[in-house]
Amino acid sequence: MEKELGSEAIESLCSKFTQSLSNDASPAEAMIAVINEAGELLSEVLPQSETEQNELAEALICID
Repeated sequence: MEKELGSEAIESLCSKFTQSLSNDASPAEAMIAVINEAGELLSEVLPQSETEQNELAEALICID
């Protein structure tokens, strides 16, 4: 994701997530908002193909 968006966008998403948490938003709401924004940003640089078939698995990958 960093390759497509750049580190500045990733840092902005992380900042928005932590800010939401500090504003007493629920962790789920904060995560959903950031995922939606990331999806919007990624759709600009990774447009959907004509076949409308996902190229990547629809799975969340957690990195410890």
